[in-house]
Amino acid sequence: RALELEKLKERYQSLLDFCKSLQRELLEKTKKVEEAAVLEEKDDVGEEDNVEETDKETPNIVQSEEYKENKRILNLDLVRTDFSSMSLSSLDTGLNEDAKALGVYDHIEKADYLSQEQKQYAKYMGKLLLCYSVHDPPTGYCQGMTDLVQPFAEIFQDEAMSFWAFASFMKTARENFMTDESGIMKRISLIKLVISDIAPELFEKINEIGAGSFFFSYRMILVFLRRELSIKDATLFWETIWVEDLFKEKEEKGDVPEFLVFAIVALIIERTQPIMKSCSSESDVVHMFCNLKINVWHMIEEARFIREKWLSITAGGN
Repeated sequence: RALELEKLKERYQSLLDFCKSLQRELLEKTKKVEEAAVLEEKDDVGEEDNVEETDKETPNIVQSEEYKENKRILNLDLVRTDFSSMSLSSLDTGLNEDAKALGVYDHIEKADYLSQEQKQYAKYMGKLLLCYSVHDPPTGYCQGMTDLVQPFAEIFQDEAMSFWAFASFMKTARENFMTDESGIMKRISLIKLVISDIAPELFEKINEIGAGSFFFSYRMILVFLRRELSIKDATLFWETIWVEDLFKEKEEKGDVPEFLVFAIVALIIERTQPIMKSCSSESDVVHMFCNLKINVWHMIEEARFIREKWLSITAGGN
């Protein structure tokens, strides 16, 4: 096992080194562009052509541009992260140098409203997420991933362990970040299916008031209820998801929706009365689910109850 851990650390270091090489390439390209601009002012067209030819010969140019875009979006998100429920502790003193080499240091340091500890965790999260963007290029970095990486950054002080735990989690969560939104839409469809089966009057009401798209559940699905839960409660809920879905796989119930779906259905059904009596438009429902107060243990128990009820109804229908 020690050998496996060492290999994982080496692989993480390789990803980190690759990110740094892409950042260096971007800086070199910027320098060349600036030099070309100076030469253009002097009407030195020949030298400009040489710069263009050098760009064409750069093997990682596409990857460096993807890295640049991922880093741009990530820098914006890191300084907007809600650190209020994180337990912050001291981090590796070498973090600043890595953050500079990756291109996230300056943007974070300019965020005066963040404490020094929050800035350090933002840099730590930035390292993990930039490494993930080159580990999984089709997904890259997308808004919402800062929420998902927070529990891993808090729990694991070892960066490599934190990264690979997060990468493992993303094997399921990455579906939510597909550009065609097929992963999100699949989960929304399952939520609609379960509610239509066990609470048809509520389902009809939601459709009547124009909320039949169920887009009010979009954020809950995207970040696995991370925004609605503290990091402590989110960790508990995610661990429950993994266990429940593992049992589902062992029992070969592939046609049963994942536990996240039943948890979100539980939250919606719990608010049946206010939806039926007080909601007259989609905006009313959206507002309701943007201000959720969740008892995580109650939600888990209700999700289990709803799953059993749905399985009973569907079994009877068959």
